[in-house]
Amino acid sequence: MHRAGLHVVSVLGPGITKKTAATRSLNAAEAAILASAPKEDARDYYYSACSTLAAAIQGLNSQLFTWSTVKLYYSVFYALRAELATRGYCIFYLSSSSFWVHASAGALPSQIRENTHKSVLKIFEVSMPTSALLSQTIGTDAPLEWLMARRENANYGHACFPDPVPLEHFKLFTKYNVRELVAEYVRDKHDRYTFDPDHAMLAFPIKVIGFVRDAISGASLSLTHDEMVHLRKICRDTSGQLSSLLSLMETS
Repeated sequence: MHRAGLHVVSVLGPGITKKTAATRSLNAAEAAILASAPKEDARDYYYSACSTLAAAIQGLNSQLFTWSTVKLYYSVFYALRAELATRGYCIFYLSSSSFWVHASAGALPSQIRENTHKSVLKIFEVSMPTSALLSQTIGTDAPLEWLMARRENANYGHACFPDPVPLEHFKLFTKYNVRELVAEYVRDKHDRYTFDPDHAMLAFPIKVIGFVRDAISGASLSLTHDEMVHLRKICRDTSGQLSSLLSLMETS
């Protein structure tokens, strides 16, 4: 993981500083060198996204609503980082500061003020403003902002975790079987649930996984045999394998 970041620092040259990085554009040869580097990371990020989503669903089945909220947020983070990587976006670090640059001739690195996971969401919003994933709000908030707020509330909004009492965005999950909801969200091709605040905490990450799976397959990348074996082990509940979820995750 993070091969692209190391490649960028190497290409920019020894002694590169935060001040000079922002004025150092990539030439055509450097861009060509970097073009394949993010794709080496993309598959790893996608696998992390899938395994994190599966862990979140296991948590929901155990009424670990706080844990699942955090895991679902990070599943989206890993998935969007994979999407950005397939499109040639590189995130790298100089000292304690993070930057991003697109692997194209003339591109200039930009410094990111947020921490890594927030910066990935921000870069996605900036670089792909017309994405279907950003096409609607969840309630009154942009979808990634809504998701971030749910995660921060889960982590910091309670003196103690309320589990097994569900957080507000999971109230619906006390009325329905998680397995049935997962299957319904996977089948949802018209965003009936994706941006609905009662469903979005799980429906939106599932939508993101399907969206990024297409990008991974389109880049001729695929999960390894061992990775799929592990996903088959963890994409299950007491009734057996979550076949709809596995079908969504599988790469060609």
